[in-house]
Amino acid sequence: MEEPPNKPLPSWCSPFALLMIFCSMAMLNYIDRGVIAANAIKDQVSDLFELDNAQYFLYPSMFMVGIMVSSPIFAQLTKTIAPFRLIGVGLSVWCIATAGCGLAWDYWSLLFFRMLVGVGEASFCSMAAPFIDDCAPKDKKATWLAIFYMCIPTGIAFGYIFGGVVVSLTGTWRAAFFLECLLMVPFVLFCFFSPPIRLRGAKPESQPLVDVGEGEDVQVPAELWKEKTQRFASEMWADTRTLFSHKVFTFATLGYVTYTATCGVLINAGPTAGAALFPNDFQGWLSVDEAFGAMTCVTGVVGTASGGYILDRMVPNMHGAMKVCMVSMAVCTVLLVACFQVQNLGGFMFMLAMAELALFAVSGPVNAGYMWSIPPELRPLACALVTITIHICGDVPSPPLAGWFTDYLQKNMDYTEADAWRFCMTASFSGVAGSALLWGSAMFMARTERDYGAEASAAERARMGDEDTPTTPLLADA
Repeated sequence: MEEPPNKPLPSWCSPFALLMIFCSMAMLNYIDRGVIAANAIKDQVSDLFELDNAQYFLYPSMFMVGIMVSSPIFAQLTKTIAPFRLIGVGLSVWCIATAGCGLAWDYWSLLFFRMLVGVGEASFCSMAAPFIDDCAPKDKKATWLAIFYMCIPTGIAFGYIFGGVVVSLTGTWRAAFFLECLLMVPFVLFCFFSPPIRLRGAKPESQPLVDVGEGEDVQVPAELWKEKTQRFASEMWADTRTLFSHKVFTFATLGYVTYTATCGVLINAGPTAGAALFPNDFQGWLSVDEAFGAMTCVTGVVGTASGGYILDRMVPNMHGAMKVCMVSMAVCTVLLVACFQVQNLGGFMFMLAMAELALFAVSGPVNAGYMWSIPPELRPLACALVTITIHICGDVPSPPLAGWFTDYLQKNMDYTEADAWRFCMTASFSGVAGSALLWGSAMFMARTERDYGAEASAAERARMGDEDTPTTPLLADA
């Protein structure tokens, strides 16, 4: 189906308004992640369906199946179909899936609906960052990306708190998923009814995949569909090979994998580990979910904003982005390993907060860095493939592996629950050390690789002079 050319946006829909809309969508996506990790939700679901740690931590990872199947398709379709329509389709599935999680009748139905949640996230994750990169002011691109990625820790933190509060008020974990579904509905409607907008590098109009000349035999629908599918797959494969031929992109992605594996353990198992390490210290007015949620919210906002601001104040190019990432991970490695050796709650929470500041500081720079290392028309596919890679190799296997390892230490090695979690969490943080090495390698490669982000900024300055007004390439045909 062909989309009409871009129409003028209403006056209220400025680039900053689009940023806020994307941030709101992201917040709801990541609140859902935090709800699943909330200790109050975990306890009720585990008791109802009789799950051990490994089984439960498999559940939040199942969204990856939906992302893996659908995100490259959504990304490739952005070349010919208005992205907001695609996001609307995906978020409609997300609403159905979250409501389905609330209606789940057994463990397998819970896993199935969790897979569908990934379809909604797939439509969103491959398009939001390129949109923001296009519409941000030229001297604030990293800061705007950091504001967007700030929604990851903030959303997860609110999810911890939201899950615990909803369970305490309603007595059931199901209500949290129903409320998420209702909150997303207005954004689904916006995506369907807003004027169509295209990304920089996309075709201004949909082009037919097969041309049928006059006097030629017209293909039957089945043959036409087959040829369209083959061309679509061939183009996607060619674009994928082009992406991974860029060295900075490849090493940035590998570093992102080990980083995400560590984040997966910390986010999904952090409240459970904290409750095991300090069982008598969370008995007062502040529950473990509320304590971890509040800390993650504050460190997520401050750390993510700081990383983007630092990159914008430096030379905002892919070399600078990789430098911020490398230094942050070197500091984070030391702090994360140290914090789980502390024996008192105050020292533990302080060290963990400092480690999370460094951990979240890379959210804007790493995404800016890999997007600036590739041609602009490949950014949606890059975001989709990076999302698939970091999840399927990072935070999909890491939480259930951490749960399995902790169960193994307790059952077979006679570890106490506290010692098992302490050992497991410390071992899992080797991932951030790997990220520091990989991003350091990408930093040195960036000295000689082509920087597409810097080229776009230079072209923008030449076209507009040195004005400080926000640019709006979203509103013009490429």
